[in-house]
Amino acid sequence: PKEGLTVTLASLRKLRDSGLRIILAGSISMENLLDLNGIPHTVLGGLWRELIPPFTEDEARIYLQENLLGTFENSSPVLDLILQELPDYVPEFLEICVRFLSSCTDIDGCKVSIENNVLPAIRRSFIHQFDERLNKNYTDDELDIAEQILDVIARGGKEGSRIDGSQLPKGYRKVLVKLQFDN
Repeated sequence: PKEGLTVTLASLRKLRDSGLRIILAGSISMENLLDLNGIPHTVLGGLWRELIPPFTEDEARIYLQENLLGTFENSSPVLDLILQELPDYVPEFLEICVRFLSSCTDIDGCKVSIENNVLPAIRRSFIHQFDERLNKNYTDDELDIAEQILDVIARGGKEGSRIDGSQLPKGYRKVLVKLQFDN
């Protein structure tokens, strides 16, 4: 709510003014958020904006080497594969790779994990607000089903996958319809 946003930003400004160093990180524009809620920009109190680009390929390679150290016998081909498949080298995507690929032992296992785990997780994470909406509007059982459905769609590459709702169990059909019409 507008009041909560104003109080939060004013509180952060007060803490910063008292000497506490703060970094706010995210992919949204604070200015747009304020405009959407009709809040004057003065509430930011001189917030300094720093745009941080994604890692370069070399930086991403170093990050993955350090975080997947010892996972692979010959890491170069595996790292080449990972870097080739990623849509970008932002830290969040690299962290998703580490989470899913730390147990891989060979390039074939990594290929399968990238296709079935890494890329769907990255695609699903593109819109954090969507995940927040799912968590807010779906029960735990529905959320698990929704994520399974979204993962199947995400495995279809850029075009996505079509799902025949008539072939799904009743609980799955209900969640699919909810996804289609509510989200």
